Amino acid sequence: MDQTSIEFTGYDRPGLLSEVSAVLTNIKCNIVNAEVWTYNTWATAVMQITDEETGSAITNSKRLSKIKQHLCNVINNSNKSRAAKTVVADGFTHTGRRLH
Repeated sequence: MDQTSIEFTGYDRPGLLSEVSAVLTNIKCNIVNAEVWTYNTWATAVMQITDEETGSAITNSKRLSKIKQHLCNVINNSNKSRAAKTVVADGFTHTGRRLH
């Protein structure tokens, strides 16, 4: 695939998507596609990103770990984040099944 998929689930709050977008931009990632759902107090998102320089999927394991760490810091930025999680994966994620 030519994109990297990121999934996250966490406590929804005003500005969460903006913060996630800012973090990805700061670490030189382009958001190609994003699907976001909210339900009660939870937000779930599946995003496809690419490397800003190459326009390709991000495959470097250290960089993927750094992306995950930065996103976890944003998503867990609440004392209500009881089960927040972030997953970074190569390839396509089936978004139709994410909330079921």
